[in-house]
Amino acid sequence: MFGDATRPFYQSTEMIFLEKINAEAYSFFITRYFLKSGRKVDPGVVADLLDWTRTHTLYLQYVCNRIYETEQDLTRLTIKSVIPDILLGFEPFYIEYRSLVTRHQWQLLKAISQSSDNMAVTSGRFIKQFDLTNGSTVKRGIDTLLAKEMIYKKDGQYFISDVFFSHWLETLEI
Repeated sequence: MFGDATRPFYQSTEMIFLEKINAEAYSFFITRYFLKSGRKVDPGVVADLLDWTRTHTLYLQYVCNRIYETEQDLTRLTIKSVIPDILLGFEPFYIEYRSLVTRHQWQLLKAISQSSDNMAVTSGRFIKQFDLTNGSTVKRGIDTLLAKEMIYKKDGQYFISDVFFSHWLETLEI
């Protein structure tokens, strides 16, 4: 919004870079918050939650808030009951995303969300596993999805920008 010349607030503020909040500090904060309200916290469940949300504050806070609203303990069972409702709530938006991309780009989004290792997206193995066409078509799709900010690249790997969208895509068949 502030770094794009086509946006109305371009260069209207000083840019700063915020590092991710340390996972250990986040874990302590979440655990303390739930314990303070008289709830139990299963060991390891906060780490699982941090991992599932990629330690992204927006998604982490959203999930924790929904769990907190249930007035239940912070357990894997509670998380498993809340997450499908969250993804279902965003589903109309995600279905609409389908109209923003080509069929190939949609397949590529699903492939990126469902890829479990650091496989190169233009590798023959990736293309074959996810029934994509060829490396040059995948490269063009990647470039378009990056330009639309639907994906981002970090440490040589591609990720869906919206964590909930990524998990929703994981539930779809290739």
